[in-house]
Amino acid sequence: MKSQNICKFPISSSAESLKTHCFVYEADPENLEKKIRLSRHRLLLIASGSGTFFVNGTSLSVHMGAFLFLFEDEEFFLSDGHELTCLYVDFEGIRGSELLHRFGIHRDRRYFDGFGGIIPLWKDTLARATSDTLDLAAEGILLLSLSRLSVEEVGRSGIVSEMLEYTEQKYDDSELSISFLAEKLSYNAKYLSHLFKKEMGIGYSEYLRNIRINYARGLLDHGLDSIKNVALLSGFSDPLYFSEVFKKVVGLSPKEYISSQKEAKRG
Repeated sequence: MKSQNICKFPISSSAESLKTHCFVYEADPENLEKKIRLSRHRLLLIASGSGTFFVNGTSLSVHMGAFLFLFEDEEFFLSDGHELTCLYVDFEGIRGSELLHRFGIHRDRRYFDGFGGIIPLWKDTLARATSDTLDLAAEGILLLSLSRLSVEEVGRSGIVSEMLEYTEQKYDDSELSISFLAEKLSYNAKYLSHLFKKEMGIGYSEYLRNIRINYARGLLDHGLDSIKNVALLSGFSDPLYFSEVFKKVVGLSPKEYISSQKEAKRG
């Protein structure tokens, strides 16, 4: 299986606004199971199979046709991969960051589903690229993929946009849930849940949980060590439940996480 891998690196460009650094077809899931820390942003397209990625301790289920954005300085690895293969482009630069901002792509919104139709184009572009054209091929496939994503974004329903906006403003409210939103927006909760999962590629409860846990980690990283206060500030009314969810997502309990951060600072 390893012999099927394709990994190409473009010649260094003088352009500072957007730089692509590699264009890869990864056919061996074992290579993805090794924890790595990225030095650049990465757009990853699942070409086949399914699995679970852990990104900075947060789990994210993926399957064929999904785009996954990873960011500079993040740690990630694949777990429970089922015949998973993927393609990816690494990139950096001022324009790259501007494009991410333009399309609203960030750590709490990195997963986009329904792009299976673009997989053959990625593969063909990589196969045809030469050392002289690889930088153009990698940049072209990156920009094309973002443009496809833009089309999907234009087609997003106003309902989901309202859900996202309200969630980003009120995620620290412990009463916030799909039922709460359904009552506020005057929609059926099951309908909203289905629509959100269809358009965002992730369930609402998981989306809200990830936002809250990421915020909690930020509070702990900045020295707040009262687990009860962190729980309340992050939208959890029950500190014990917060600790359970935190450990499930991060892999460490809040106390263990605090200790690990203190050890890292001493080191």
